[in-house]
Amino acid sequence: MKYLLVVCSALLIMGCSSKDDQFCECMTVGEELSEYGEQFMERSPTEEESKKWEELRTKQSTACVDYQEMSGDQMRQRKEDCEKK
Repeated sequence: MKYLLVVCSALLIMGCSSKDDQFCECMTVGEELSEYGEQFMERSPTEEESKKWEELRTKQSTACVDYQEMSGDQMRQRKEDCEKK
């Protein structure tokens, strides 16, 4: 019984971990996409650059799918958690 209690406690603690790896990936890809896109503010992308742009957008959409309706406050908190670790 004590073993079960210890295992359940450990799972609860792990589940309450404030770092959300998928959200961190979402933020990383979003920043990469933003940095990549900055160069196209003053010029048009080549065909190859457009393909990379679309790949990054697809990657971001996939990584961020669960966070589309998250509030700004929740996003800021999760971003802070990503930066801590």
